[in-house]
Amino acid sequence: MLLRAARKALHARIAYALEERFRSVVEARPQVLAHHFTEAGLVDQAVAYWSWAGQQSAMKSGFIEAISHLRRGLRLIAELPGSPEAKQRELELQVNLAAALAEAKGRHPLPRIRRRRHPQPANAARLRRC
Repeated sequence: MLLRAARKALHARIAYALEERFRSVVEARPQVLAHHFTEAGLVDQAVAYWSWAGQQSAMKSGFIEAISHLRRGLRLIAELPGSPEAKQRELELQVNLAAALAEAKGRHPLPRIRRRRHPQPANAARLRRC
């Protein structure tokens, strides 16, 4: 098992190598880079890629996946200093999350219908005989 510092450094090297040499992987699966940047402790880059992954999943109608990616970005953003840029990024993540949740749950879900037992009319027995 690798020591934590070595593992973080390895994740950072992987993320930067993917970013520099494998742009097609980055564009197709930004969540891979988000994962590596997260594990490397590079929060700013990780949040950016989680946001991109969430948007990309939502565009492909993968709303459950988008929700997961966006929530991971939001959890990480708490680790960033409270700068105006971080607040702006958090707002963007929240807006995108709200949109994904609305799509996943349905904008106007039908009300749940419960089966009710209706009392039988007093003359129900007589009606059945007819």
